[in-house]
Amino acid sequence: MPPSQPRATADAPEQILVRGVNWLGDAVMTTPALQRLRERFPQAHITLLTPAKLSALWLHHPSIDDLLPVTPDEGLWAVARRLRARPFNWR
Repeated sequence: MPPSQPRATADAPEQILVRGVNWLGDAVMTTPALQRLRERFPQAHITLLTPAKLSALWLHHPSIDDLLPVTPDEGLWAVARRLRARPFNWR
């Protein structure tokens, strides 16, 4: 039996924020989840919040539309300000 297609809903997210993990091995293991998220919400704009050291891994990933790299010297409040400036409706 073929998998069912996702249902279009009026409350489907338009801007999704995904918090990435901190380590390369863990990041590689999350790629299937990002692919399923893209399949479920093909029209959504998906942004990945990721440590800057892993940005190159995600740069051309087909399931991600945008990256928000976080540097080690960036404080919590600075990251929070960057996130609040974006119109995420699903986090």
